[in-house]
Amino acid sequence: MPGLVGGARECDVVLAAGPILQVTADGTSSVRPSWSPDGTHIAFQTSQDNTYRIFVMAADGSDRRLVSQTAVDDRHPAWSPDGKMLAVDSGTDLKRESRD
Repeated sequence: MPGLVGGARECDVVLAAGPILQVTADGTSSVRPSWSPDGTHIAFQTSQDNTYRIFVMAADGSDRRLVSQTAVDDRHPAWSPDGKMLAVDSGTDLKRESRD
C-alpha cells in the first residue's frame, strides 16, 4: 500500500490530479483517478459524510482500501514515479495545502 508523501508543492499536486471522472458504481462521488506508474492500481478521492478521502484499488476494481483518514478533506491523489507514495491536496474550503 502506498504511503502519503509530504513536501510536495500544491501546484505539483493540482497539475498531476486526474480528471473529474466517476470510477465506481457504489453511489459515492468517487472521482479524480490517478493510475499507478505500473498500471496495477488506481488512487481516487471519494466523498463520504461530506468529507473527501483517498482510496486505492486494484485496476480491476477489487481490493478497495482507504489510505487517508484525517479530519479535513484529502483530494487530488498523485503517484510518485516509483509508485510507493501518494501526494495529496489536504485541507478545508478555507485552507488547502499539500501534506503527508
